[in-house]
Amino acid sequence: MKVTSVLLALSVGMTSIVASVSLAASPNDNPFTQTLKSVPTAELPSRAALIVKKAKAKEREATTIAVVTAAVQLNSVATPMVVGAISKAVSEVAATAAATATGLQPKQAVAIAKAAAAAAPSQARKIVDAIGFQVPDARNAVALAVAEVASPAVAVSPLPPTIQPPYRPLTTTPTNVNNSTSGSVPSGGRNYAAP
Repeated sequence: MKVTSVLLALSVGMTSIVASVSLAASPNDNPFTQTLKSVPTAELPSRAALIVKKAKAKEREATTIAVVTAAVQLNSVATPMVVGAISKAVSEVAATAAATATGLQPKQAVAIAKAAAAAAPSQARKIVDAIGFQVPDARNAVALAVAEVASPAVAVSPLPPTIQPPYRPLTTTPTNVNNSTSGSVPSGGRNYAAP
């Protein structure tokens, strides 16, 4: 009986939280939806980055969340570009932008991570952690994608193979062996037995 009442209370609580979050995230409540709606699609990432850059330092996190939410609701295809532009303009909020976008578009987690890490390589670890928190199943793929982008010298041009410890260098110069220089061979061939 107690278990049933606890489960009922939890389900009612979760339903009210989900309902309040979905109502709070409606486009009508977001002040940046109207601003970004008037922008041409090609300029959406740069305008979103400009809005975040102009925000006061104390308000940048909240502004980033609101701007990314509005941009994703207006054009979900442009999500990685929006996150990349914001991350390049203000690298401190790269993880926040990536996490917000991934929460809204979880199937684009790898593309969002690549865009954010390419624009703000110093924030790579925070980006992986933030996206991994939003979509735990994609954490490994996100980490690999960010590693590729954050350190392009290693990913694009790997070092050539090197000779290392299992290999033992020759002590003499190799020569060809022929019958005239090979020394004496005992008679009997393969059936030879030592005396």
